[in-house]
Order: sequence, then C-alpha cells, then structure tokens
Amino acid sequence: MNQLGIIILLLTMITFLGSCSEDSNETDTAYEIQVPENPFQKGKRKINISPSDGVSGFSTTFAAMQEVGVELVELNLEWTYFESEEGVYSDPQGLLQAVGFYADNDIDIGISLATINTVKRTDPPYLNDLPYNHPQYILSFTSLMEWILETIPDKVTVDYISLGNEINYVLQGDQWDQFEIFMSESITHLKRLYPDIKYGAKTTITDSLLGDEVDQIISVIELSDVAMLNYYPQDNQFRVHDLELIEEQLDRVLDLVDSKIYFTEIGFQSGNVHCNSSEEKQAEFYHWLFKFWDDHHSKIEFVQINWMHDISDQTSQFYGEYYGSTDGPFLEYLGTLGLKNHDESPKLAWEQIKVDAQARGWK
Repeated sequence: MNQLGIIILLLTMITFLGSCSEDSNETDTAYEIQVPENPFQKGKRKINISPSDGVSGFSTTFAAMQEVGVELVELNLEWTYFESEEGVYSDPQGLLQAVGFYADNDIDIGISLATINTVKRTDPPYLNDLPYNHPQYILSFTSLMEWILETIPDKVTVDYISLGNEINYVLQGDQWDQFEIFMSESITHLKRLYPDIKYGAKTTITDSLLGDEVDQIISVIELSDVAMLNYYPQDNQFRVHDLELIEEQLDRVLDLVDSKIYFTEIGFQSGNVHCNSSEEKQAEFYHWLFKFWDDHHSKIEFVQINWMHDISDQTSQFYGEYYGSTDGPFLEYLGTLGLKNHDESPKLAWEQIKVDAQARGWK
C-alpha cells in the first residue's frame, strides 16, 4: 500500500512551524515499555516512519519523526500528476522544489514512481495499452524520471527509486517477463546518469515471496540493487500473526534473499474487533522487530514503518474504495496501523519505538 496523494499535501509545508508538545495521554494498560538489552548501535542503518498526518498537520508529524532520528523519507509520486499530457511535464504544486525541506533537515529521500500501485497500472492513458517492455513505455518512464531528478534541488540526496509498488498483485503470466525487461533497461539507462542511486521494485512477502510467486520475485530482486519488500504480518482476514510465525517468515526471507534488504513498508495494526490485535501486541511487535534487526544489521539496511498516525474514517474509506474493499476487517486494518491515534495521542507502540530507536542512537 502507499500514501497516494498524502505526500502532495505534506510537501506544501516547506517551512517547519515548530515542535509539538510532549505526549501527555496515557493508555490504561498493564503493558510496561521494554528497555532494550544490549542494543546494537544503528551504524549505517536508516529508519523512517511514514508521515501520515494527525489532526494538527505536518508540523507536529515532522517533530515526532525527529524524535526517532528519521534520516530517509520515501516520496510516493503519481506519474499522471507530472505528465497528464504525453511528453509535457509540470509540477503544478511545486512538489519537487518543496523536498528541499528534507535536505535542510539532513534527511535523504527515496522515490516511488509507481508504474503499478498495488491494484492497477498507474501510468498515463496514452501508455495503458502498451506492454511494459515496449520501447515507448521504457522511454516515457526514463524521460520523466530524468526530468524529476533534474528538477529536484541539487542539495537533496536521492537514496533509492522504486519502479513499482507491490507489483505482484497486478502482474500475471508473460507480464512478469515484460516487466523485468522494463526494469533492466530502465535501470541500465538511469544508472548511466545517476549511478549512486539504488534501484528496484517493491513486492510483498507473505503472499508472493513466501508463496507461489517466489521465482518471479527473486528474478525482480536480482535485477535490483536492494530487495524492496513490504511486510504486513497478517492472514487473509487481516488478523495479525503471532511473533513465532513472524520470526519464522522473516528467517525464510533472509534465507531466500542474497542482497541487502530495504523493508520499504512494515506495518502492524492495533485493531481488536476484527484483526485480533491490540496496542500491547503492536508495541510488542515493534520491540521484537528492533531486536531482530540488530541480529541482522548487516543485511537489513532500511526499515520504513507504516505509519505515524491512524488515518481518519474518511481517509480509510477512500483507501478502501481505491483498494476495492470496504469490509470491516480491511478498514480496521487500514485505520489502526498508526503508532499514534488520529487525535495524536500516543499508542503504546509509539512509546516503545522511541525507547528502542533512541537506545540505538536514532535521535
């Protein structure tokens, strides 16, 4: 899943308006925040918490991100936002200039310009009927990507580019081969111009890399500089897995993947009506995740937690319609992924992540 239009709203805030106040809301629970034992210092590892806004907007969200030392933020860019007419590029809201704000705060960026976004192709209409390996398709993507990278301020460091988001949900049959050709030729072209950027495409774990599509996913990873993986540990009814199964799944991932890993999305909902979760389970998961990351610090380079605040009911409904499901379990999953409630009061997971991150030098 990605943030869709959220980033357009976020990046219009190019001036930081001040710090948020200390979190004052407490949860009535027996859970005690766990202090990490012998934490491994962060080293070159990077963390991000996707900046979904609470009621106060981006300034308080960004202040919270700074509390855990965020150093790499992903931008989810819409192809048709920049190219609504063939070969004509524009940035009507000044999005690309606004990312200079992150550089001013010592934060690098990743870019997801999704040719596929989970449930559908998201390229402009003039390309919709072309296979991914068509020369015009490849040229159109790389030309726009060059324009984007040339328009972003020089002071901004682009760490990675994803050529698609959760591509495994859309690609079928021969489309996998077509997409791999598109990836190979696009990455080869862009690397000649921007050799320091890491390239890849985001895929999912539980129902693809650990499922019937393992061969296709491994082929995509082999074309990439880093494995870009999204992980939501849950079953097909959006009920969260227990830690024993989560550890088993991620151990299998590490065995399958030879390259460095970017967890481009990791999320764990707290909903307890349908999702069999709770604030306690959410906090326990993230505490466990930091320990797992310590044990595999040389292989896992980046973790992006999705996301900072629970989204509003209106936004949840919007996502539900986009993804094609407004059932209660799916909406609860979407609506309770945040580390804080939508009113910006902290969940236990937020307090736990702060302790774990700061103990490892992320601050």
